[in-house]
Amino acid sequence: MTDKYFRLLVATEFPPNAAGGGPAVVRQMLKEWPEGQLFWWSCLPERDLRFGQKVADHRVATIPVRLYPNQRLSRVKAWLMENVWAYWSANHLRQTLVDFAPDIVWVVPHLWSIPPLAKVLSHGNIGFHTTVQDYPDANSQVNTLGHARATRLAALSDWIYASATTRDATSHPMLDDLAARTGKTGHQMLHAGIEREDFDWLKEPFQSNYRGVRIAYAGTIALYGGIKRRSGGITRTINLSFFRLSHIPLTAVV
Repeated sequence: MTDKYFRLLVATEFPPNAAGGGPAVVRQMLKEWPEGQLFWWSCLPERDLRFGQKVADHRVATIPVRLYPNQRLSRVKAWLMENVWAYWSANHLRQTLVDFAPDIVWVVPHLWSIPPLAKVLSHGNIGFHTTVQDYPDANSQVNTLGHARATRLAALSDWIYASATTRDATSHPMLDDLAARTGKTGHQMLHAGIEREDFDWLKEPFQSNYRGVRIAYAGTIALYGGIKRRSGGITRTINLSFFRLSHIPLTAVV
């Protein structure tokens, strides 16, 4: 341990350079953390290093691509994840803790990281901080995993939040909800902010031959109907670029 920085292990489902809002918040909070003091454990591997997040070491409790519950046979795959993979990945996490010997663990309980995290943390003696960014019993997950399994994952996530040394969440309504459910008060609300380099990037000159109206929207595609209803007075093409959970851009032209 240095005078200023602890040996920190981030433990979650996504890798250091994952796309999406949640990973972006984590990277922003780690902006000044030295690479040599930063370690990572995840269930999903790196696809590339596009965001430039470097770590001293990264261990992956790999979820086979065909096993991850999405659409086809999702309930069968979810059963295997919960009853087979979760036990193997818990052992993987325990060994990672032994090998990395972190001073503290930052736990971000995303979906399938929740079962191994709960299994290991319930028998450990290491302090950990947790950040809740999403609920595993959202409607989309209930439809994919089934109500009972999604409820179990949510209960484990609540246990992680309540058992943490320190805790935060991604919005004030979420903090209030978690306090009502767990009896524990969050220490802060943690969401993304704008850095100085983001403003500098916006000042860069940009030229394009595109003459339509291009809108990039990160959120629900329910916006599409609203834009369509209000676009009657616009004579140019409106191009909407959405960001989805799959991180594959979806473009619609109104």
